[in-house]
Amino acid sequence: MPWGRRYEFKTLPFPSSVTTAGRSVLAGPITLRGKADGSDLIWSGKLEVTKRAPHVVKLNCRAASGPLLCRGEISVEYDGMILCRFSLLPEKEITISSLALLIPLRAEHARYLYHYPGRWRSTYNAGSLPREGFTAAFRPFVWLGDEERGFCWFSPSDRNFFVKKKNGVTRIEREGDRVTLRINIIDHPKRIAEPLEYTFGFEATPIRPNPKDVWDYRICHHGAYGIEKKPWRPRVRLEYSARGHVDLRRGTFEAWVRPRFDTDPEVKKDDPSRGRLNRDLLLIRLRGGDLVGFYWNIDDLSMRVYIKKGGKFPLVLGGRKKLTRDRWHHVAFSWGESVRIFIDGEETASHAFPGLFPGSSEAEKIVLGGNCEFDLDSLRISSVERREFDLSHPPDRDEHTLLLDPLDGDSEGVVTPDPCWIQGKFAKALALHRPAKPMTVLDRLAELGVRTICFHEHWTDIQNYTSTTHGKELRSLVRACHERGIKLVLYFGYELSNIAPEWNRYADECLKLPRAGGYHRKPEQRAYIVCYQSVWQDFLADGIAQMMDEYDIDGVYLDGTANPWPCTNTRHGCGYRRPDGSIGPTYAFFGARRMMKRIYAIVKSRKPDGIVNLHQSTCMTIPTIGWATSYWDGEQLGGLARSKYKPLEVLPLDAFRCEFMGHQWGVPAELLCYNRPYTYREALAIALLHDVLVRGHLGGSLELESKLWRFMDRFGRKKALWLPYWRNREYVTVSPSEVKVSLYSRGALGLAAVVADMGESRSRAEIRFNLKKLKLPGKPTARNALSGKTIEMRDGVIHLELDSLDFRVIELKP
Repeated sequence: MPWGRRYEFKTLPFPSSVTTAGRSVLAGPITLRGKADGSDLIWSGKLEVTKRAPHVVKLNCRAASGPLLCRGEISVEYDGMILCRFSLLPEKEITISSLALLIPLRAEHARYLYHYPGRWRSTYNAGSLPREGFTAAFRPFVWLGDEERGFCWFSPSDRNFFVKKKNGVTRIEREGDRVTLRINIIDHPKRIAEPLEYTFGFEATPIRPNPKDVWDYRICHHGAYGIEKKPWRPRVRLEYSARGHVDLRRGTFEAWVRPRFDTDPEVKKDDPSRGRLNRDLLLIRLRGGDLVGFYWNIDDLSMRVYIKKGGKFPLVLGGRKKLTRDRWHHVAFSWGESVRIFIDGEETASHAFPGLFPGSSEAEKIVLGGNCEFDLDSLRISSVERREFDLSHPPDRDEHTLLLDPLDGDSEGVVTPDPCWIQGKFAKALALHRPAKPMTVLDRLAELGVRTICFHEHWTDIQNYTSTTHGKELRSLVRACHERGIKLVLYFGYELSNIAPEWNRYADECLKLPRAGGYHRKPEQRAYIVCYQSVWQDFLADGIAQMMDEYDIDGVYLDGTANPWPCTNTRHGCGYRRPDGSIGPTYAFFGARRMMKRIYAIVKSRKPDGIVNLHQSTCMTIPTIGWATSYWDGEQLGGLARSKYKPLEVLPLDAFRCEFMGHQWGVPAELLCYNRPYTYREALAIALLHDVLVRGHLGGSLELESKLWRFMDRFGRKKALWLPYWRNREYVTVSPSEVKVSLYSRGALGLAAVVADMGESRSRAEIRFNLKKLKLPGKPTARNALSGKTIEMRDGVIHLELDSLDFRVIELKP
């Protein structure tokens, strides 16, 4: 039996019973139902085992119904994939008026529907099974399941399907306590004299246990030649939620700053790169991407204010009073009837302008730092236009103060990366440039706890190629990574470049048809999608093996390699001829599957702990994806603008549970985030509820992810019982309902709770823990697991203020 599953067969070459993750998921045998020569198909016959081996069991089937014979071959491979090749053979010319494959499932194990192909910029093919069922044209892959298990059917083509109704092939119907997936093959009378051949596949999920997952792999995408030598120069940021801290109609920002950069550099006025010398101080980010900025500008040699709305700048105002390096200056700007800039208490510029974004946009975040070499002390944001400032002491709190932060060694804001507190103007201050100890980029990644680095496509000059002209640099990088206990994996994808030496000989034979892709990069080239049903599979497999042997890399990062692209290229065996003479597409399930199996074997035979990390956005075809050690999903949503799409409209929670969670598939998952249409932190709020991580990047998100890694290591996540929000009501209750809580319980040893606001507005959440049910003795304490700050808890109840799509990780300790 394959791991965790049991398949039984009786008469036809399809499972009659399927058990997975401890539950029987079928509501009855899978069968072929229809009419031939006016009589219902009622099958009788037998199966026999023809081969038993560690990697496969094979069976033959022979069943008959009147004048129609079903003869099939079944292969059950050790990962649990079932391949059925069968023929329907008429004893004489007959009329088949209807024919359908029926897969009856228990309704409680068919709550979610996933079907392939997907559609870029959406999750339309993943989510809860509609109440009214589902109807569609031929879908080559259909999965139904719950949060822990599922079952799929797939077929490489609709060859020998005779269905008149455009959306009449795929139907899912609810029938009381069962859900039936119906694949209509013939829906109108068809005279048959010759055999009808079909290839169907099945697979139950989850496909395997995962002693290691993405929390262990700790993957980032900072691979580049020379990072083992390149100095790490951090961009420190201090961030606050804007809610309640700024009024866009009227207000004042002020702070003490000390420039740590050359404030009068020699640079020509016409130098096109002069902008690199600008230094950011403040950004007020608005929902939708609009900005207010306050920064030191190279042309003014002083502070400048700008407003960006859409692609335009309705206000740019320069102060024109120079700042002096290594000297403390008080800088401020106010807004209301006019925008004014103040340097050391003196008004240096003003322009009539009504507010910042009066009555239109809502501020989302306040960010200080970034491309910045300032020391920062004593900032204040007010709700009035201040024109006078007492520079003899730090700003005070009064009735107009919205945010006051003395920066005295602590802050209510979030500092990334780790804060560096120094002697300030009045007491302590925050170094936004963080004078770090000498460290390389690779050292910093190791310090944060990164264990796997992906080196993207630029490791080789030819897109998706299998060798490089940078061998010396690659050996140096691999050696440096290994010295720090880090794995290095190289990018391999799904394309053939027109500058590859093999292009002229193999392009016509190996490319997917119709031709697709055309990815452009430097050096000048175009790369097109290849089909792994072709001999290009051998080229890639051999190339990966040689790279592992020659350079000691630790595995592969695969981009789309597991996707079973539709293809009509008959030169390598794809496509089929329709009755009208046209070529219909075949989906390359078995080519992609062989490719993935070979890659997995190549990696694991050389390094048992090697990585096969797969990017597969919009594609969860488990017979191919099951050979990855983890998958990375979500790029299909990265082009959606926040101004037009709400995050939970494009990525609803049911879609996440269906496609992006990994648990019910048996392959660990990570979420991809390009900060559109949700920020990294918002994406993390969604993902963490599902025990999923969002892959981070230096400059804030990776530092936050590092804190999560380390906390979960200390807490003992792997020994905890995971109680997600959809099945933990006896352990925790929460209001309002938009706030969700998922738990990691270690009984008397403690609890970790992920609390996230999935509503569209700020919430005051009440979380009530059932301490007795959770087996937490005495009076446990609560703290913010990432900041370490204590959270008040009485009788197992805590209260939190949460912005929309924000989260907290809370630790309860006995």
